Amino acid sequence: MPDNSNGTESIVVAGAGYTGQRLLKLLTGQASRVVALSKSSNCTLSGVDSIQIDFDSNTPTRIEVGENARVCYFVPPGSDSTPEARIEKFFEKVLDSLPVRVVLISTTGVYGNCDGDWVDETWQLNPQTDRALRRLEVEKYCSSWAEIHGVSLAILRVAGIYGPGRVPTERLRQGIVLPKSQSGGFSNRIHVDDLAAICAAGLAGDATGVFNVSDGHPLRYRDYFDLVAEVWGLPKVKGDDENVSRNQISPTMRSYLRESRKIVNQKLLETFSIELQYPHPRQGLIACREAD
Repeated sequence: MPDNSNGTESIVVAGAGYTGQRLLKLLTGQASRVVALSKSSNCTLSGVDSIQIDFDSNTPTRIEVGENARVCYFVPPGSDSTPEARIEKFFEKVLDSLPVRVVLISTTGVYGNCDGDWVDETWQLNPQTDRALRRLEVEKYCSSWAEIHGVSLAILRVAGIYGPGRVPTERLRQGIVLPKSQSGGFSNRIHVDDLAAICAAGLAGDATGVFNVSDGHPLRYRDYFDLVAEVWGLPKVKGDDENVSRNQISPTMRSYLRESRKIVNQKLLETFSIELQYPHPRQGLIACREAD
């Protein structure tokens, strides 16, 4: 983490949810002030200033962080016609001064369907879902804002996040059915504890640009579900005809199944000297099972 011996630096975690809570545990004691912003103000960690805030409010809370603040921004885009409205409000109406460093959480979904190819940060962007399009608009806004204001910016394009309580065991217990034509595509993921450590490294560093975040071991959708079933001792996923399976999975899951890509994480690991705790989903899933 940064050297805060002068006691002047604050760290702000905007959107202190599933991953943000784990990040905050790593940050306590690492700055003169650690601030957690969320709708529910549910952070009770010692040493963290937890503030409830509605990013959609016309009169959001003004947060005094002073100079040299570092920000990790998890807040998803809004659902209205201006995806960048929340982050624009955050910079202009929430923070009392310009930060020196921003780590923006985005998604690998901005690459769209890549037909199972290996995808690094130079891959052409082709978002094919509304949520990915919105994330890309926020990326563009934040990049432009950072350039105008001379703020250091790292964009983390994050694959699917899993961890305790975020594993599809219940779907397997209910007998999930995947369409045969789509379950062979490749998906990518990152354990929440590894993501938190990556965010902490991003805050501490000064490297700018875009970084893919995944464990580097993509699995076919069916193989991932089968691995979960193996680790928990559950029945493996079924394959059925398109009409039956289409009625048993959510529209969001169907959109994931339509895309296939294998994410390259080399740039991230080398730039921030990251060593993942769970470099393969099997290791992470075993840890999740033990945490249940």
